[in-house]
Amino acid sequence: MNSKIRRIWSIAVMICLVVSITAASHAAVHDPAEEKSSETATLILGKDLTYINRQMNPLTKVTYRIEKVSGWQNENASARENGTDIPVSEMPDPSLSSVDIPLTDDGDGKASGKEEVTITFDKAGYYMYRITEIPITVEGAEAESDTHSYFAVIYVCNSTDEDGNTVPGVYVHDITSYRNESGSSAYEPDLSDIANVTDNGGQAALENDEENLGKTGKSSPDHPDVLEAYRMWNTVTYPDPVNFTVTNNVTGSLGDTTKEFEFSFIITGAEPGASYEVTGDGVVTGGRGTAVTADEEGKIELQATMKDDQSLTISDLPKGSVWTVTEGASNHKASYSVDPTENAVEAEKANPKDEMEITSEGTLDSDSQADFVNERDIAVMTGVGSDSSAVTMALMLAVLIISMAVIRRRVMR
Repeated sequence: MNSKIRRIWSIAVMICLVVSITAASHAAVHDPAEEKSSETATLILGKDLTYINRQMNPLTKVTYRIEKVSGWQNENASARENGTDIPVSEMPDPSLSSVDIPLTDDGDGKASGKEEVTITFDKAGYYMYRITEIPITVEGAEAESDTHSYFAVIYVCNSTDEDGNTVPGVYVHDITSYRNESGSSAYEPDLSDIANVTDNGGQAALENDEENLGKTGKSSPDHPDVLEAYRMWNTVTYPDPVNFTVTNNVTGSLGDTTKEFEFSFIITGAEPGASYEVTGDGVVTGGRGTAVTADEEGKIELQATMKDDQSLTISDLPKGSVWTVTEGASNHKASYSVDPTENAVEAEKANPKDEMEITSEGTLDSDSQADFVNERDIAVMTGVGSDSSAVTMALMLAVLIISMAVIRRRVMR
């Protein structure tokens, strides 16, 4: 009897041991990442924009699209294989499906920005989302958008207590990202099929393993539920900038080569707030060898004086800018010609008399030059002033003297 009891007791102990071992083998291991994570995944979407020959910065934002692609349960997580599909309709929606990324000028032809998108989960599994950019357009420039498809795979696990027992709730174990080949948006890999699609520093992954997948972008152990890995690129290329030069030349026998002729410049279509260098031997109001700054509407205004054989050049203006130059009234007859256009007023068609201003205008499609000529050439008789009325009076006086001499000679005879 005692031996039978001992056998029963031994069997009971063995059963308890087996049950406890089995239970232990099925108990989950508490993940330390859970303490630093949450049920909400945060994707930080960024933009880097490069301007070439920057003349304007009309872009204040770019827009990304984020959409659900596929999901699957994680019963095969250890094998890195897809489990039972999770219908797209049952995948949680991101906080934004159309994401505007505001752009801030970084200087030196660069602009950048970022924005956050969050996704909150209530069921364990793998969830894949695709991020693409809506192509940008910039008037007057060539804009190149990022045509890649970026994917985020969010691994969500059931919550556990300190002993590893499953408890209500879920948490984000990690977030992994990769970039698809340019122009492709339909690729839907499982986590073991990533060769030739990962960015991996510009090189394709050599092996289909989690390590290579992680090289594309993976959340950190300190923030497993946050991934900043989508810094897409753009390039905006403007036409080569152009220079605008104004010259002054004085001609004529009475042309005053020491006179300071007054000029007013107005240029529209510049970059708002940008500074443009002014060079030359003319004198700019505010100092020689200075720079001018466009106002908030892209307008430049400049006052200057130029003597004979002097010039001023405003450099690196946007192609297509419109210029107007007005020479103030003087006692010279002004004319101008413009290179390379045919916009010109020749001397014989210039202002019909002295003390009149003259205006030239045009569009900067290339380096341009407006040449002003100020002429003062009056026939001079010995002993007679330069005024035309004085010349007339002198001629009349001469005729009168000659007439009186003839009459006198006849009377004396």
